[in-house]
Amino acid sequence: MRVQDEAALQRLQEQDPAIQAGIGLRYEALPMAAVIAPHVEG
Repeated sequence: MRVQDEAALQRLQEQDPAIQAGIGLRYEALPMAAVIAPHVEG
C-alpha cells in the first residue's frame, strides 16, 4: 500500500479496526527502494 507521507501512514494504522481491537496485532512499515535508470536503446 502506498501512502502520501508518514503522517498518513500513522492515521491509517490508528484507524485500523484490528489495531483498535487491542488483540495484539501490529504493523511493520518499511519504505520501498526505488531505482531510477536512464533509458538505454539496444
